[in-house]
Amino acid sequence: MASPASGDIEAQTQQGVATGSAPDAGGYPKLSAFVNSSPGHIFQLFRRFGVLNARVLLHLQDELCELESALAELDASPHDSGTRRYDQNPDRPLLIQTITTKVAEYNNLLLSISGMLALQRASSYQYENFRRWFDYRNPLVQEEVDFLRDPHDLVALGGPERDWLHRKIEGINSRLFTDKAYLGSQQLAEDNQYLVFSSQSRLQRTVRLFVVFFGLLSLLSPILALFYVKHKESRLGIVCSAIVIFALVVASFAPARNVEILAAVAAYSAVVVVFLGAI
Repeated sequence: MASPASGDIEAQTQQGVATGSAPDAGGYPKLSAFVNSSPGHIFQLFRRFGVLNARVLLHLQDELCELESALAELDASPHDSGTRRYDQNPDRPLLIQTITTKVAEYNNLLLSISGMLALQRASSYQYENFRRWFDYRNPLVQEEVDFLRDPHDLVALGGPERDWLHRKIEGINSRLFTDKAYLGSQQLAEDNQYLVFSSQSRLQRTVRLFVVFFGLLSLLSPILALFYVKHKESRLGIVCSAIVIFALVVASFAPARNVEILAAVAAYSAVVVVFLGAI
């Protein structure tokens, strides 16, 4: 998705929030319709409340540590702890019941936060366009726009994932990938003047062409150099340099796992070394 420069957007945003002007008609119904009607649900952005979640989790963790210590003290008392049915200490069953409730609360929150952390963070193009719409439409009162102040605390429930290469190619010439703005609801048709969407198919084709070009260049360059260079030490330097450059580029910019990067570098090295041995 193409968007204006981030500096301009931030300036507009800060100005819009600072004015505290009266919200536009529509309020939360208008905002909800906009969030739900965006193409690919790219504006399904919500706070993860990372600091608050961590605070609550740490609080529960410390409570469990206290309960654990209290149970250890009871177990060390002269009363027999080798039986549950005939336990003579009435405090132990009550304490274990409290621990059971608290452990369940802690585990549920821990698993919930773990699932939330797996969600992708809102990308800069999602945040900037969403903020830009807020600046123009002004649907909420000033105090209720605070959830947009920290873009790093926003998670995206929709929208395509963008790796480094997609973001850079789109940023080189955003107009090249501009598609006609589309909003699923006629109620939001007037928002077309505020938002610009990129053609995902056009961007994907460009990225693929770039990847193919890089692949051909990384193979043909050392092959041609080895064909014309006759000195053995120079050929060895060409092969090593080509492998190192390929490995650095793939490791730095390819959205792949470590084992996939290792396999790609090994395959590339094998092709170059085989050609070296054939000439």
